[in-house]
Amino acid sequence: QPVTLRDYQEDYIRHVATHNYSIWLAARQVGKSVTTAIFALWKIIFSTDKQCLILSKSGAAGRDLVSKVKDMFINLPFHLKPGIRKWNQSEIAFDNNSSIATEAFSPTAGLGKTIHFLILDEFAWVPPNFAEMFYMNILPTVTTISDSNVCIMSTQNGFNLFYRLWSAAISGKSMY
Repeated sequence: QPVTLRDYQEDYIRHVATHNYSIWLAARQVGKSVTTAIFALWKIIFSTDKQCLILSKSGAAGRDLVSKVKDMFINLPFHLKPGIRKWNQSEIAFDNNSSIATEAFSPTAGLGKTIHFLILDEFAWVPPNFAEMFYMNILPTVTTISDSNVCIMSTQNGFNLFYRLWSAAISGKSMY
């Protein structure tokens, strides 16, 4: 079915498409995860050899987002769909050698993987002991790829790493 994006969602997609690092503080139920998933699906369908990793506060939340990506893919016109190589609850892989996978946050999530598009969903809700270590472990891996994207989005949850990253972005003191 056709999707009608709101102006702020279109602005966000334009930002993600033109900037490697994005951070989005938003209220609940405004479509931040689905909007980012729309861009992720576009990126892996129309690119070769790109890997997207969605990290969520829980495995169930990540699988739910992958399920929404699957629904989007199913409803695309046939001529836009690459062939499918893998289709399970936590990963979709296409014959253009691109994929979207999900994991729950942990200090070592995503390590050892090549990641072109990293989505940190509801990052403010990740336990602080996981968030700090994970961020320090994964960021060097992703930033070594010149055309990589990192999208962090969340509702607020105190004065944690997400808050510090968002505050630095607002004041122009970070790469986001």
